[in-house]
Amino acid sequence: MTVVICDGHRCHALQGRTDTGVAEGEAVTLLGALRQKVRATRWAILIRSDCLGACDKAPVVLLSRRGDRAAGLLFGPVEQPGQVRAVLDAVRADD
Repeated sequence: MTVVICDGHRCHALQGRTDTGVAEGEAVTLLGALRQKVRATRWAILIRSDCLGACDKAPVVLLSRRGDRAAGLLFGPVEQPGQVRAVLDAVRADD
């Protein structure tokens, strides 16, 4: 599983708006939550990317599985706890 978080100008600035629903440690930010999940997931990698060109009001995350010919699954905007959980669950599904 490759997890790509948009860290372009706009998404980087909007990451502070994202409510992950987590109140402790590094996981307070979306990037922190993704870091924790990727560290706990076998064979996953996290990439901070330039602009993916898909945001309008919050960061976007692209998930791609090894061997999958599709371009990947784009989540966005990711700004509410339910949206963050959906991204983290999708990463878990490849565990």
